[in-house]
Amino acid sequence: MAQKFHQKASVQVAIVAGVVAIIVATMNIGFNYCDVKTQNRILEDENKSLKGTTAKAMADIQRLETLLTPFRTIALEKFTGDEKEALRKFADQIARLQIEDEAKTRKIESLQTEFIETKALAQPARLVFTAQQIERSESGYRVLLQFKPTKNERLGRMEFDVSLPDGTNAIIKNIEPANNIATSVQVYISPNGKSARNSFTPLDAGSLTLRLTVSEPTAFLLRGNYLETPLGFEIK
Repeated sequence: MAQKFHQKASVQVAIVAGVVAIIVATMNIGFNYCDVKTQNRILEDENKSLKGTTAKAMADIQRLETLLTPFRTIALEKFTGDEKEALRKFADQIARLQIEDEAKTRKIESLQTEFIETKALAQPARLVFTAQQIERSESGYRVLLQFKPTKNERLGRMEFDVSLPDGTNAIIKNIEPANNIATSVQVYISPNGKSARNSFTPLDAGSLTLRLTVSEPTAFLLRGNYLETPLGFEIK
């Protein structure tokens, strides 16, 4: 019995191949369609972004134009030439004025510095505390207080007052300038040994060392006519 046309193997293979080809083509079309839609969305988003950027740029240009208007008016009134030339000349003048203003600012700062330095020179000389050294001796404890003057000049007569706090058993045994040549040295120690005064006139300029001797460790307060404020110390 003869086979029908569609039952032949070669025909069947051809039919299957054709169906597969159609399916593949359909899938490619679907994929391409989806890809096109995706690309369209991306392009639309980019287009919106570009529109927003363009709108912002136009707004900035408009704002700058508005800000430039009074300068353009001044430039055209003060300088000859067309608008571009007038604006260039105006910009050059502003640059020169800025340089002059910076020079004036530097001059003012220099004058302020000179004023501060002159004011400091006009201030009376003071003693500034720099260091202390404590020594144990047969007579008790000695503390060496070192000072330096704020000016390189010989100071006048100096007065130092020392006072001990209430409740201490220590007493002051001596207070004197150390390692300094001085004249008219006067020392006074109170009867209870809780306060003392020393006055003298140094003959040399430069640093000053004051020696205080007490019977035992204690705190004390030092005042002086060349000290900015009283100074508190403690011998331990």
